[in-house]
Amino acid sequence: MAVEKKPAATHDEKLLAVASHASITLFFIGPLTLVIPLMIWLLEGNKEKPSKFVRFHSRQAFFYQLTVYITVVILLLIIWLLTLIWIGNLLWPFYVLLWILFIAYGVYGAWQVWQDRQFRYKYVADFVEAGEK
Repeated sequence: MAVEKKPAATHDEKLLAVASHASITLFFIGPLTLVIPLMIWLLEGNKEKPSKFVRFHSRQAFFYQLTVYITVVILLLIIWLLTLIWIGNLLWPFYVLLWILFIAYGVYGAWQVWQDRQFRYKYVADFVEAGEK
């Protein structure tokens, strides 16, 4: 007799977690993409029976995106200052590539969650778990 494996989360919980991770693809609206995982996190916390799965992934996505935006702003300022001495002009392609990598990592996280695989952003997940204790 085969034992049926219960999925880690319901379909709705997975959709919310995936939306949290994938919201980084809306980077063109700037840091407003932070609102999506933040709202999912806060609304999930106000439920009578909050899902630990959704809370973990929405918090993780929020702090990952916050880190991305802080990093990108700092790099943008450095590149802008280096543009004054022309070296910054050579760094713009790397800046764009870095954005693409940040977005791809967020999409990868969304895909992993959708496939019922455990996903943790390096360093960010540890920070999120430490805040829950």
